Amino acid sequence: MYFRQNYSCNAGRKPMSIMLKIFIPLCFFSIILMCSCEDRQSTSKRDDHTKHAVSCSDSKTIPWNLKELFNSPRFIWIDTESHIRSILYEGLSYQGNPMNTFAYYSTPGLVTGDRSKDKDLPAVVLIHSWGSSATPQWVELWARRGYAAISMDLNGLGPDRKRLDNAGPPAQDYMSDVWNYHGLARIVLAHSLIRSFPEVDEDRTAITGVSVGGHLVCSVIGIDTRFKAAVPVYGCGFLHEID
Repeated sequence: MYFRQNYSCNAGRKPMSIMLKIFIPLCFFSIILMCSCEDRQSTSKRDDHTKHAVSCSDSKTIPWNLKELFNSPRFIWIDTESHIRSILYEGLSYQGNPMNTFAYYSTPGLVTGDRSKDKDLPAVVLIHSWGSSATPQWVELWARRGYAAISMDLNGLGPDRKRLDNAGPPAQDYMSDVWNYHGLARIVLAHSLIRSFPEVDEDRTAITGVSVGGHLVCSVIGIDTRFKAAVPVYGCGFLHEID
């Protein structure tokens, strides 16, 4: 009532009109400015995640060179005909030679035969359990759910479950410093690889693993901040035995 009484006369309407003409554009400009700042902050946060991860590597708080791991590795397609493709990609050096890592890969378009579906796909990296290997059925399951999916072997085995050339540390070295070092590197490189594929939206990637794979998920997300989601599945057993 006080507002209306003070501006109910003709003499009061003119200054009110002038104030509104100034106030409304200022509000509008302020909203645009805030939205612009939020966009810049969002972009800045994404950049900061990568810079922070790389700075950790530079400061030698972790043993990996993340600048190297965040680049897509060299790879070759072993099978380009099946709906579940086979890949061999290059890892870090082990005993003087770059390691080979075998993986399965698929997409919604490959499993359905409709490649028009393969655009801006979310992606998932799948980590197998102890005693298991790269799993084509798991890849197909996630591809049919609408994801690009990759499942790699962490013990240097190929599709026939025989050791590859330059396979890296043997499975019996599981949970040793050397095995963990290369296992985590294989996972981060698989992430870099799947992010590089043109059908994948690199800003929508996730990781999941079972048992040992769940344990490794918990470790990987501590160094690879590019993942948007992580789901470890009962990956916490025998923690008391880890140094």
